[in-house]
Amino acid sequence: SLLEKACLAVANVTAGDAGNQNAAGRGGGVEAVIAVLKREQAADSLLEEACLLLANMLVDDVQNQMAAGHADGVEAVIAVLKSEKAADSLLQQALQALTNMTAGNAENQKAAGRGGGVEVVLAVLMRENAADSLLEK
Repeated sequence: SLLEKACLAVANVTAGDAGNQNAAGRGGGVEAVIAVLKREQAADSLLEEACLLLANMLVDDVQNQMAAGHADGVEAVIAVLKSEKAADSLLQQALQALTNMTAGNAENQKAAGRGGGVEVVLAVLMRENAADSLLEK
């Protein structure tokens, strides 16, 4: 979709480029990508690209982390993680987005705790650990 391509394009130009991260954040990119995450019935492929973009925009960027928190980004990513049907690749990108959003940001850490982030991440961890145990047998 056009939205997927747009997310991927911005994700590519923000990856490892602080100047582009800042420009995307100042241009309303954080709020726009979180709006994508909140879309009902969004395809996993779109959510995956949106999580990738969000993760890239948040690396070591305090302003973008704050913008994400104010736009309920923590809650949006946790909702993606709670999806029963999410593919592993989507879960990986959502986990990275949550990691980058909460790294060194006390407000986003608190929001993750209040929103069930700890429990949902532990559920993914336990599920993956159980799956690995079955494969080893």
